[in-house]
Amino acid sequence: MGHLTMSVKERERAKVLERVSRGEMTLKEAADMTGVSYWQMKRLRKRFEKDGDQGLVHRGRGKAGNRGYKEVSVIM
Repeated sequence: MGHLTMSVKERERAKVLERVSRGEMTLKEAADMTGVSYWQMKRLRKRFEKDGDQGLVHRGRGKAGNRGYKEVSVIM
């Protein structure tokens, strides 16, 4: 099992979704607590139930940005 890098915001969402899955709070309460809409929280819960913590990690993490320069090979 490898390491998983999560931001503070992603980790907080995971903790809140754990409470939702245990029935300690509703999705509406979780959405208000994390500052996202009810529908976004439904999408997050679906990904969290399917993929666990990995489902909450930003999918662009670790990839090169679109605005970067192409790698140039120099022939000598």
